[in-house]
Amino acid sequence: MRMFSVKRFRVPLLVGSALLTALTLMLPQVGFIEWLSLVPFAVVCFSFLEHRTPPKKTFLYFLLFFGVYYFALFHFFVTMYPMEFLGISKGAAVIVVVVAWLGLTVLQALPFAAAFLGFRWLSSRWLMKRNRLLLPFLAAAIWTVLEWLFTLTWAGVPWSRLALGQVRLLPLLQSASLFGSYFVTFLIVAVNFLIAYAFYYEKKRVYLVSLLLFSANLLLGSALMLANKDSGEAVRVAAIQGNVSSQEKWDTSRYLENLSLQKRLTTQAVKRGAEIVVWAESSFPDVLGDIPSVKEFLSGTASSGDCYLLAGAFDADGEGNRYNSTFTFHPDGTLNDTVYNKRHLVPFGEFVPLRAFIEFFIPQLADINAADADFTAGKDSNIVTTEHGNLGIAICFDSIYEETVRDSVRDGAELLVVSTNDSWFLHSAALGMHNAQSVLRAVENGRWLVRAANTGISSIISPTGKVVAEIGAGREWYLCEDVYMRDGFTLYTRIGNLFVLLCGVFLAALPIADAIATQKRKKSGV
Repeated sequence: MRMFSVKRFRVPLLVGSALLTALTLMLPQVGFIEWLSLVPFAVVCFSFLEHRTPPKKTFLYFLLFFGVYYFALFHFFVTMYPMEFLGISKGAAVIVVVVAWLGLTVLQALPFAAAFLGFRWLSSRWLMKRNRLLLPFLAAAIWTVLEWLFTLTWAGVPWSRLALGQVRLLPLLQSASLFGSYFVTFLIVAVNFLIAYAFYYEKKRVYLVSLLLFSANLLLGSALMLANKDSGEAVRVAAIQGNVSSQEKWDTSRYLENLSLQKRLTTQAVKRGAEIVVWAESSFPDVLGDIPSVKEFLSGTASSGDCYLLAGAFDADGEGNRYNSTFTFHPDGTLNDTVYNKRHLVPFGEFVPLRAFIEFFIPQLADINAADADFTAGKDSNIVTTEHGNLGIAICFDSIYEETVRDSVRDGAELLVVSTNDSWFLHSAALGMHNAQSVLRAVENGRWLVRAANTGISSIISPTGKVVAEIGAGREWYLCEDVYMRDGFTLYTRIGNLFVLLCGVFLAALPIADAIATQKRKKSGV
């Protein structure tokens, strides 16, 4: 018999489970806890089945869990106050922080709560009652599909996928190179629910199933890491971190000073052999073509260093569209014809969704766009060809969308480049979480990745997800390391999110199979 009444302790179990799971994403050094942190949540889920908790009450319990989980993960919005670089009042800044923090929490928590209400409903069907051991895999499939669905609209930000908690436990992360980071999420949820199942229903043999699943992933990941070898000639790359605050970045009187700072760091990196140098997102926060002297400055920086220079600036076309872009200058100073334009823009930072509605009801949100007008999203991977190999570029928000980076690799990228500006995160856990997204992209696609951040974290990441070099927040410095161009595809790069599709098919098939089984029972009079 169970040692305590789950029903009495539902609230503390849910809150504790949510906070502990969120902690592993914010502090992946304790990521091993994630393989147990969802057990209390799963136990409560099973208790709903036994006690026949009403749907409305069940939904509110689920909303509590996911609300606490996302409220903790999106705490970093507080660090953005008072947003002086945007020129808004402190009162408006408070409104923006509160609306963003609570709004994004609700937007994420509501779909999860509704989906797990579906778990409650499916679990009560005759087919699932006859096959209780499917419950852990049902929960894992639901969580997996929900994480993927958050990549489809501006409102669903895929910031908090469970696989992020494993970026310091690399053997447990390697299966992402086969079936994507969503597969790691599936395993985490399945193992937690199997342990909870074994505890709640007193099925000791199920503990063995959870152990086997965990161990198989660990052994597979260890084997994949051992087999992951570089070949060919090394290329020396550098990431420049100028440590220019957001307020200084947008100060037009400091443009030349900021550019000169980054040139000085570039010169030091070149002395250490850097052949490809990456600057942060919008290193020059204006339209490059409008100021010829800046273009000449960047050209001269590349030619004097005899290196490829990738610099962030804005681009514009003849149709009034403006883009957040990365320009590539060759060692002879010429500008590459291929310009990469950011494909995933930050809502309310680079464009205002539902502008008419927002301007009427929450005008403060419409005022926080750092630029004076909405940007236009790029549409293509725009691979940059160099004498060393092909570069696949992602800018900031791009890097949290796995299909964006996968498209670049399928289009020929042999080295991944991420430029970003995370200065508004200050020293919060959001810096590490954003950098961890790049770890996922490197592992999924089997590519080296160089990441240049304005104020940190800048990093160079191996194809197994190892951070071989890193600059923390608030430091003015550079990274310079050898990397390798790679042209092979991982299984994930080839098949994409096929595993998510299979989870979706599984979820769709369950009610159909249950309806068929129920109909057969009625006909047979059982």
